Amino acid sequence: MAVGMMAEIVHGIKEAVHPMAQVLVEFFIKAASTDPDDEVQRNAIYGLGCLCESGGSFVTPFYHHILVAIHPFFAVNRPASLLDNACGAVGRMILARYSAKKKRILLFFLTTKNTARELFLWTRSCPCCCSSFR
Repeated sequence: MAVGMMAEIVHGIKEAVHPMAQVLVEFFIKAASTDPDDEVQRNAIYGLGCLCESGGSFVTPFYHHILVAIHPFFAVNRPASLLDNACGAVGRMILARYSAKKKRILLFFLTTKNTARELFLWTRSCPCCCSSFR
């Protein structure tokens, strides 16, 4: 429950999260990676997505670590809610408008398991936010 509350706080305070970005990235990555509870993992992934959305340049140095942390949630045997939040986190990373990172984020997932590849093939038909990948 505490991880979910922290994620909602990050979502609500937007740019005010900047001074605590590194600590929060580490907190959410640890919760997503080590806690056995799916709900805690789901909330941690959501928190990482919110950080990517609001954290600006304070979170950019941690993109690789975030991607590595959420990558396992794209596995076939994971609950749909975890996949949903992992997709949302990647989407927030892309929408954060770090154009230099967009192709790296997309390529990271295109070169992994088929589930991730299928997910991002959908972006080719997306007329709005994904048009820069065509």
